[in-house]
Amino acid sequence: MTRAEIVGKIAKEFAAVVVDFAQVFELAAGLAPIDYWVWDGVHPTVFGHELVAREWIKQVSSS
Repeated sequence: MTRAEIVGKIAKEFAAVVVDFAQVFELAAGLAPIDYWVWDGVHPTVFGHELVAREWIKQVSSS
């Protein structure tokens, strides 16, 4: 079982929202270079944090 499958199973069990941030950043990389969103390959920039926050709010609001 992959990590994603395990996370999905746990989320379903606890009725939690799972946001696929990897996909969010992949899509965002089509709008601006990845270093605009993530400054060192791991940690988001201010703009990356905004992206994360907006996506989290969107996902939680629709659940």
